[in-house]
Formats: sequence, C-alpha cells, structure tokens
Amino acid sequence: MASLKNIPGKSALYRIAGSSSPQPESSKGVVVMHDLGVTDKINLRCAPDNEVIARGLDRVVGTRLPTEAHRYNTSGLRSVIWCGPDEWLILAENGVAETITAELDRPEAGHAAVTNVSD
Repeated sequence: MASLKNIPGKSALYRIAGSSSPQPESSKGVVVMHDLGVTDKINLRCAPDNEVIARGLDRVVGTRLPTEAHRYNTSGLRSVIWCGPDEWLILAENGVAETITAELDRPEAGHAAVTNVSD
C-alpha cells in the first residue's frame, strides 16, 4: 500500500477555506469551516469499556472514546468520533496512522479491530 506520509494534499475546500459569509440577521449561531488538509483515518471497533484501548488512546490521541451517541472528543489535531455503540473513527494529521494503529492493535486489547482507512 502506498503511504501518504508527507504528501501535501489539498481537500475540496482548500480554495474557500479562508472565505466566510456574513451571518444572516435571523441566525443565532455561527458556522466556521476550515480546511484540515489530508487527514489520516482509523476505524476502531471494540467494547466501549476496553481499558487497553482507552490507555492507548490516551497515549497517542490524547483523549478517550466518546460513549454518547453523535459525540466526539478532540485533543489538538486528533479526534475520536462516535459512529455506533462499538465503532469510532479516529481522525489525525497526515502521516501518523501507522503509529496510532500500532499502539491500539495489540493482542492484549482482546476483541478489537483497528483498521487504517485513510484515502
């Protein structure tokens, strides 16, 4: 598999990332979008109370699994997004998927699946 490490990719938003529109008068909120560039993506399947995975996430992502539906936890440039009761998507800066996968994909984690699904 080809590695995307250090490839200066651009997302579909890269040309509009710095632009914004004025807030409509009737709006109570603000939405801010910015381009993250190419990100690594790791799919994680495990029990939400898996302590081996939790300790590994603390070390390489800096946060724990969100256990409430439709939530995410973020630390710096890395996020863990709830996808289902036993499934999460880890987003991280380009080039670190192998390190994160190696830290989480351990035999002592038991019944767990860690898969690099980066583009």
